[in-house]
Amino acid sequence: MKIYQNHILRKYNYLRINAIAEKFFVPENEGELISLMKRHKQCHIIGGGTNILIDDCKPLKNPVIYMGEINMGIKFDENSRTFTVGASERIQKVIDFINEKGYGGFEYLYHLPGAMMGGVAVMNAGLDRNSHKQIAEFIVSVTVFDGDKIKILKKDEIFYEYRNSIIHKKKWIVTEVVLECPLQDKEDSKNMKKKRIEQAKQFDHSAPNVGSVFSLIHFNTTKLSKYKIGGARYSDKTQNWLLNTDGKATFRQFMILINIARVINMICKFKIAHLEVDIIKE
Repeated sequence: MKIYQNHILRKYNYLRINAIAEKFFVPENEGELISLMKRHKQCHIIGGGTNILIDDCKPLKNPVIYMGEINMGIKFDENSRTFTVGASERIQKVIDFINEKGYGGFEYLYHLPGAMMGGVAVMNAGLDRNSHKQIAEFIVSVTVFDGDKIKILKKDEIFYEYRNSIIHKKKWIVTEVVLECPLQDKEDSKNMKKKRIEQAKQFDHSAPNVGSVFSLIHFNTTKLSKYKIGGARYSDKTQNWLLNTDGKATFRQFMILINIARVINMICKFKIAHLEVDIIKE
């Protein structure tokens, strides 16, 4: 296990916020994770950092546990035709492995920067709400640590929703995922990945971002792009995206813009705009 004191979290979150963790742990196996979680009931868990907003107002006193090295590896079972994937594996490597075996189905996730298999399974990653393309379609089971013990959840026990699951609601920790995918021509898989990469170029990658901020919002956030607070502003190109335009934007600056959008959404539609990003703060 790797242990750090007063560790800067900039490289662990895609908004590149300069938050600090007083204690930062990197467990390298399930045993180390379980030991940590039992010792530290109050802690923060981070994975690929693609959907988190970290408070940098003061150092995080509760320990931060990074899941990037806990369980890597992908295995294919020829009898059941299932893939067992470690939670720390990057989604691109997972898709490439599955495609090489002649299977596929979720190449639409290939463009996701930094996404790990564990986070993909927790958040039911996919395309937009109307596409009905989500990773839950391919999930057989997910192994989690519930704070007390390791257990295996079958798909019908995970209660998947759009960008949500019981694992996310309960804040359980994923260690392993089992997938079942349909047969797919290797050339078709290659073309689908290439197409998705090209499609992703239309998004605003001009500055650090975490993709969609809200799971559902009822007005065009690009209309707010002219309002800049420090280095934080909404993208003028991609709906529902916040940018760290100068690399120095802070948690508070992002939260001001998030709350402005929430108020406008409530005034316009009388509906709450629910966050898709997870906020990490004391």
